[in-house]
Amino acid sequence: MQFGRALQRLLQRISEADPRHGPVHMIKVDLSDGFYRIRANPHHVARLGVSFPPAPDGTSLVAFPMVLPMGWVNSPPMFSGATETVADMSNERLRRHAKAKPHHRLEYHATNVPDDHRTWPHEYKHPPGPPKPPLSFVDVYVDDFLGLAQGTRARLKGVRRIIFEEIDNVFRPKVPSDPDARSDPISIKKLKKGDASWSTTKELLGWTVDSILGTIRLPERRLQRLHELLAGLPRTKKRIATKLWHKVLGELRSMTLAVPGLRGMFSLLQETLRHADSRTRLTTGIHDFLDDIRWLHQQLERRPTHIRETYPRTPFAYGACDASGEGMGGVYFHPQPKGPPQPYLWRHPFTADIQQRLVSQERPRGTITNSDLELAAIVAQHDVVMQLPHPAMPTIFTASDNTPAIAWQRKGSATTTGPAAYLLRLQALHQRHHRYYPVYAHLAGTRNVMADDCSRHWHLSDDDLLTHFCTHYPQATPWRLLPLRTAMHSSLTSALQRKRPEPDSFLPPEQPPMPPGDNGRHYARTSMLTPFYKRSTIPSPSSKSTPTACEPGKLPAVVTQSGLAQLAPPSVKWARRWPYWGPVTLA
Repeated sequence: MQFGRALQRLLQRISEADPRHGPVHMIKVDLSDGFYRIRANPHHVARLGVSFPPAPDGTSLVAFPMVLPMGWVNSPPMFSGATETVADMSNERLRRHAKAKPHHRLEYHATNVPDDHRTWPHEYKHPPGPPKPPLSFVDVYVDDFLGLAQGTRARLKGVRRIIFEEIDNVFRPKVPSDPDARSDPISIKKLKKGDASWSTTKELLGWTVDSILGTIRLPERRLQRLHELLAGLPRTKKRIATKLWHKVLGELRSMTLAVPGLRGMFSLLQETLRHADSRTRLTTGIHDFLDDIRWLHQQLERRPTHIRETYPRTPFAYGACDASGEGMGGVYFHPQPKGPPQPYLWRHPFTADIQQRLVSQERPRGTITNSDLELAAIVAQHDVVMQLPHPAMPTIFTASDNTPAIAWQRKGSATTTGPAAYLLRLQALHQRHHRYYPVYAHLAGTRNVMADDCSRHWHLSDDDLLTHFCTHYPQATPWRLLPLRTAMHSSLTSALQRKRPEPDSFLPPEQPPMPPGDNGRHYARTSMLTPFYKRSTIPSPSSKSTPTACEPGKLPAVVTQSGLAQLAPPSVKWARRWPYWGPVTLA
């Protein structure tokens, strides 16, 4: 079953469609009586028998379903295999530009509601690059067929007819000889409601998507449900039934896609379940995080979620960071309109109080771990990056040598009440404010030499550190030093001390992108040193290896942007799996 990323695949195609062909239009086609459309194998019918209460005369009754029953564990994959076949066949016809029949019997019901053909609100500038073909794509989530298309009204009608025809090819349509109890496989009730009418604003899988504005938001009923959930959890409430708390967390989790920043609020909320029995205790820390969710809810109207915030793209910039007991730092390569990228470095020391709280052999009862400091360095790295000019909603790549910090960032939460919970909250709100998408990768500590130097060489002054980088890690352009904002440093210190700073205290006011120019101090000249390599003899073809003559290969240190780019996960279009089952036989 491939419906795990159906919504992400649709959003990505909407965002990357060529606007030269006009806005993307969407439809939804539902099936009625889904499982009952698939006949059961006669050899397996006996296994599905269900005993009924005896008849009035005492006769024992057993019901044998002839179609897939509800509740059977094999019913969803069998049924989804049929619906996915419809989607694959539809996409294959669209790829071959096959034409549909001039008319379909249910098309009248689909056009009862007029199609919404909004145009661009202003004169749209053509994007750079060669034009792409107009979008036409079909996906499926269990029994919901979701279509995307661009072009004229005639082309949109053709795409809809292809979907209808392929459904008829897999699920037998109703014929006059069928009994009245049998309905058409395509839900006519949903057609009359306008689900199959092309529109640039459509509710897809529980989300309202606007292809012209490029936004995704919660429908009105889900917004009202979010308001009810928060209203039912006032600060005076100290306990809640554990079963109800599970339900609250589940509903809040389901809304994270359209509420940026919400995914970082679950660390404390889910940690309390570790100590709960029949009732869960709502602590002051939990209510603080619930207040953050209320703050996010209040800003949903004026701050819609753009589709490009929901999936990663090719990284705009590459960087690496590290932290030690003394401080944190990192490097960052900022692309330039012309020429090679501009390298930056940054560093910031930890306060004496933070260093005294660090867990070590001398202080085994400390409250801050090295992973917490590494997580703080990642958050600081993102704040430094966003000080420079950047495009709207960029994807930022960051490498780190700490696997727990990377895992926490990817999940967005950690089941703990420690500093990691407050740092993840800080990261989520920062990402929401600046509208970027972070991606991460692990870089072994022996290779993360540049970030290590930033976080450890505190015996060097800023000018000496720049000289050190230009000498040991020369780039095409000289290194520059960027400072960490005072507000972010204060917020990171508070988070490491498990305090909750208010969002307005570390989120700067929204400003237009900075004009490009010189940022930070820079070195006068770049030192171009020739790297030195050990000489080694080439063994003869007849030589034999001995345990002392060979050693495990060591990967080189990463000292350039290209080295970091090799670690970044590939940015490809999410697609459905290969539609063919088994190997392909060439005729």
